[in-house]
Amino acid sequence: MPPKSLKVLKKLEKLTKKDGKIFDKEMASYMERIADFQHFVDRIDDWYNKNEKRYLKFMSLYGEDIISETEFKLAFRNLRTPFSELEQHIICRMIDPTASGRIEYAKLYEGIWKALANKYVADDDPNIMDLDRPDKWFLATFKIPTFEPLDMQTTFEALVSQDYTGYMLRELIRTKVPQLPTKAIVVFTEASKYAETVIKCNQRLAEFNFTGGPKCAPTEINLYFDYTMGRVDCPMVSRVEYFGRPEVQKAQSKPEHS
Repeated sequence: MPPKSLKVLKKLEKLTKKDGKIFDKEMASYMERIADFQHFVDRIDDWYNKNEKRYLKFMSLYGEDIISETEFKLAFRNLRTPFSELEQHIICRMIDPTASGRIEYAKLYEGIWKALANKYVADDDPNIMDLDRPDKWFLATFKIPTFEPLDMQTTFEALVSQDYTGYMLRELIRTKVPQLPTKAIVVFTEASKYAETVIKCNQRLAEFNFTGGPKCAPTEINLYFDYTMGRVDCPMVSRVEYFGRPEVQKAQSKPEHS
């Protein structure tokens, strides 16, 4: 880093420490109610799922896996995230609970859910039955059962609920793996029983033999997917855009006369 830039960064880091002391005091009241904290974590989760690639690419410009708190906050500001300065500070504390000032930015997603789990444990009263925390969450690993293509990464993890339908899972796969050569995707629960375990368009995960967990400690499951050029059950996939216009298909299917 050029000397002038380093000098500016050092000044900013002093201001970050000064602001941090104020924000640390405000954190307590902001995080007091578990429902409000849950909503905050959901907002981060939603933003991260939509911006994961942009976030990681931007942070990687620093050329380091661990950056300073000041650098992290500057990057967050440049990414134009929807979080206030106090909320950005809380996110830093989620990733760096010891307040070391060093942020391992790739652990943002892990950090927010660990922080929520710790909050649940700290606030939990064993004498009160909490009926508002349904055990319906899964940390699903999505993968192609046969092999992963060399030219693209197709295995990924995502937090999903038992209310996810087959259509919603397909949309999630398309978002996470945009390089797939077709929109006709099938999702199933067992690699060796493709036909019997296909998750149809309107079927929910709740209809399958999975037992969920709370959002802060979801049950880990595997889901499999593959792409096909044939028709699958989902009405969206039956539209002509996926397979060409009917007259084109008809023309292509006619045998050539010798």
